[in-house]
Amino acid sequence: MKTTTTKINDGTYFLHPVGSCWIGAEYRNGRCIGRIEESNAATHAAARDHYAGIAPNDSDQDVDLPTAEAIIREVMGDDTYVDMVIVQRAADE
Repeated sequence: MKTTTTKINDGTYFLHPVGSCWIGAEYRNGRCIGRIEESNAATHAAARDHYAGIAPNDSDQDVDLPTAEAIIREVMGDDTYVDMVIVQRAADE
């Protein structure tokens, strides 16, 4: 059985699960190194930390399905229904 690995490019990706808040995941060197969630965005803004002002916008771009699945699995877990989550890459990167 051949196993393939999906390369996730550096950047910020937004996961939009149906019926739930968005999740932001920051990737460097193919690994998730940090997260922000919509429910905590105001706290980050008040703290003026690294994630202040990080939020999805209309110019973000959908990612291909293999990349989306790899990100969903790492950020949300293996039991998440992939077809219930939209993944986009932040356009400002």
